[in-house]
Amino acid sequence: QSSKAVELGLNNAPTDAAAANLELLVENVLDPLAAEGLSFQVTNGYRSDAVNKAVGGTDGSNHTTGLAADLVFDGDAATSPQSRVRLFEETITDITRDIGEMIIYENTNHIHLVYKAGGPQKRLLQIGPPGNYVSWEEAPSSSKYDAFRTLGKE
Repeated sequence: QSSKAVELGLNNAPTDAAAANLELLVENVLDPLAAEGLSFQVTNGYRSDAVNKAVGGTDGSNHTTGLAADLVFDGDAATSPQSRVRLFEETITDITRDIGEMIIYENTNHIHLVYKAGGPQKRLLQIGPPGNYVSWEEAPSSSKYDAFRTLGKE
């Protein structure tokens, strides 16, 4: 249930196609992560086009198709940039290869995951204003995550 949808009186019921995609996302990404002992909260999942617009989501967001979720991890990953980088670069993809896109946020501790059978994984860093993404491998040295990155530093 979206608090923004409730606040604005917007319909946020998924279409049949989005509901089927949500099942794939849960079965192939979220459930495997939880089964491996990762503790997290889903802060964003499906959003109707109206809700996506209301929360400032990007046009064509995978949230509107039911294929994306934003997660906040508990434990060390909640407070440690180094732990979030390890999750982002290694742990998540060691558990499931069915991720098409991963975004780690510079200004929060969220990690955005998009289900895509077999990948391949596209990693991005969100820096500055919403919608401003750079390739993880080309992340600026000014990023708070740079000291912990291994991918793209070979």
